Amino acid sequence: MNVVGSILNLIKPKEDDLGSDRMNYFYTTVIITFVSITITMKQQVGNPLQCWVPHQFGKPWEQYAENYCFVYNTYWVNPDERVPTSVQERVAKQLIYYQWVSFIMGLEALFFYLPSAVWGALYRKSGINILAMTKAAMEAENAADETARMKKLGIIQMHFDEYVRLNQARRKYNPTMMKRIAKFGLVDGCFISNSYLFIKCLYMLNLIGQFLMQNQFLGQHNHLWGATILNDIISGSNWEDTGNFPRIAMCDFEVRVLGNFQRYSVQCVLVLNMFNEKIFLFLYWWFIVVFVFTLTDTIQMAIRTRAPGKKEQFIRKFMKVSLKDDDLLIEFCKRKINADIVILLQIISNHSSDIVTTEIIDIMWKDHKENFLRKEAVESGIITNCDGKFDLEESSDEENSQKTNIPNKNNRKFIP
Repeated sequence: MNVVGSILNLIKPKEDDLGSDRMNYFYTTVIITFVSITITMKQQVGNPLQCWVPHQFGKPWEQYAENYCFVYNTYWVNPDERVPTSVQERVAKQLIYYQWVSFIMGLEALFFYLPSAVWGALYRKSGINILAMTKAAMEAENAADETARMKKLGIIQMHFDEYVRLNQARRKYNPTMMKRIAKFGLVDGCFISNSYLFIKCLYMLNLIGQFLMQNQFLGQHNHLWGATILNDIISGSNWEDTGNFPRIAMCDFEVRVLGNFQRYSVQCVLVLNMFNEKIFLFLYWWFIVVFVFTLTDTIQMAIRTRAPGKKEQFIRKFMKVSLKDDDLLIEFCKRKINADIVILLQIISNHSSDIVTTEIIDIMWKDHKENFLRKEAVESGIITNCDGKFDLEESSDEENSQKTNIPNKNNRKFIP
């Protein structure tokens, strides 16, 4: 079990995920890896297959027959039917999966974890390290000192502003449509969101592929075999009648006796098939549940980052402004809150809290409003130096009417 624990410790949840991601790359991977290791140990330590051999067989012959039948395939025959005399008919009824279950499980676990690794490689190309950003947000959430807390939040806000300015600078070069497509949204401020939706699609394609692969691997031509087996278990139908994951199968092998080949047919017990039935039945329904959650999550995220007005709606969930600042808030969302920022804020909220997210948005909002009021003051002649310090709190009575969802620092409680 120490080996199992050591391997499972290598698979850890990350702070760059959101929604159903962890169901795919972490929980499913851990479940499948644990099952794969358990079956492997059962095959190596126990007896995965035991055969009833003729009485003249000694112990070595019995061991040879069992090893042969495990390495090569057995075939299932309904107890009410006669054993086929044709070799071709027996081959057509072969069970080809039970000795490969642990390897198939290991491959499935790898494919479930792979999109997470691709996601980490993709978002780093944008210039933003999401893991470092969420770590800073979590440190800010747990900071006892208010100064240290605001410093962490200010660093996150600076990264956001720098990322937005970088995207604006890229757009000044007027890239062609083909270059925009080739950059995958890097120019338009939606590279991270595009990458994230791409990873979501990878998760769903992986689930569909794994579902079809299991059908092929188990020799199931009916895609609803999971429902059929579940119904058989509930109704008390035996595997002898259905042939699903049979516990008893036949095996043929030949031995050379005095220069001639002697063919034997033995009956074997497939001990592992009792576990395989429950394992694959669970995975059948688990894959369906994970797919539904992933599909729902993907649609919601696509709407939140692409549909008109959804970014503004997302920001208003965290803060409220006066009617006088309503137009300024719309401009703030247009200039400072692109699709990537929405994704990043959601990840931060998921791993820290809505309070931290609210405070980050408030810092960005106040900075944007201060720049706007400074620009207005310069244009009206109130101040002549654009670099001069402009006191936001004293500039207008609008600030007094502004309401946000940020709680008092002594009593932080998010108000939805």
